[in-house]
Amino acid sequence: MAEPYVNPAELPVKRRENIALGVLGALLFSAAGGLVHFGLLQLGYIAWISALVGMAAGYFGYGLFSGRKNTVHGAILAVVFTMLMIVAAEYFGLAKEIFDALKETYDIAFRDALASVPDFLTEVEIRTSVLKDLGIAFVFSILEAVFFIRDAVRKSKAAAAAETEAAAKNPAEF
Repeated sequence: MAEPYVNPAELPVKRRENIALGVLGALLFSAAGGLVHFGLLQLGYIAWISALVGMAAGYFGYGLFSGRKNTVHGAILAVVFTMLMIVAAEYFGLAKEIFDALKETYDIAFRDALASVPDFLTEVEIRTSVLKDLGIAFVFSILEAVFFIRDAVRKSKAAAAAETEAAAKNPAEF
């Protein structure tokens, strides 16, 4: 019995993974998690959910910009950039608190408040509060990252298996 004919135009085109663009996409999209974290900090919440938002957005951004979805590279970069964005959101959140506290008394610009964050972090109670917030966010981030990366590995293996199966069915196309 002959194999059924498969039209080459209907076969999925395997695109090369552009890691440099993927890094850019993961960075830009994981900023969404940082913005969510900053916004929730302004409302007075410990923003653990922002890690999930940042990871999902960063993973999507990597796939969108790199041309390959469901890759382990994308998952790992999304996790790393999300962690960095959470740190940046905490830094900007503290700067905003400093700015709000001092703007009525002193002639201060937001960039002055940003520059004064390291000085304020020398105060034990401020540093303890920031480290507690970061610790809670990182614990939840790590828990989410384990499941996130594990899911990406599963999807990547499934995609590789499907590609191998397709190559076995129609070896002339690959």
